[in-house]
Amino acid sequence: MIRQYRTFIGAVAIIFCTTMLILAMYTYTVNTSLGIIREDIKQSNLNRLRIFVHTLDINVEQMDLLSLAVNTDSKMKLLKSVDLMNDYEQDQLLLDISEKMKLQRFALGWDMHISVYSMMLGKWAVSSPLQDPPPGSVTDGRWLLNEDRKAFSMFRTHDRHVIHVSFPQSNVERLLIPPSWTTTILFSTIRIFR
Repeated sequence: MIRQYRTFIGAVAIIFCTTMLILAMYTYTVNTSLGIIREDIKQSNLNRLRIFVHTLDINVEQMDLLSLAVNTDSKMKLLKSVDLMNDYEQDQLLLDISEKMKLQRFALGWDMHISVYSMMLGKWAVSSPLQDPPPGSVTDGRWLLNEDRKAFSMFRTHDRHVIHVSFPQSNVERLLIPPSWTTTILFSTIRIFR
């Protein structure tokens, strides 16, 4: 009886072995491909992270330099003797400084705010997101996150004025957004095949 079905059993065995071989090769190919995709995504994310850190460093460094450069402006030097000016001259000086700060604000191409607090006048000479005078306990030139306003800010204290530079937390969040929808699709694909 086995002789009658020997050809059939041989054909089934060959089909079974071929199917198992194809299945093994397919599994190996899929796993290898997914490994390559995972590695590519990992490398891509590392590269994006390096670019993000570099961009953030450059922008923060430029704002640091801007806070130092603002102090060398001729109008800022006049702010030291603002108490010797009449009301019209004070208003004109504050207007000039405010206009210069607005121009500086857009120079970096980043959403930021630069303001000046005059200790002589006891008020912000250039409009500030802060309502109160600058805190006295802040370390000069150190960036801090203000969680209430969701903004990073830094103060530079000079002879008779304080320069306040700030930028919203959303600037950092925008840098972290994936460049395209392809990254999301690739992550989804990897989760499916796990």
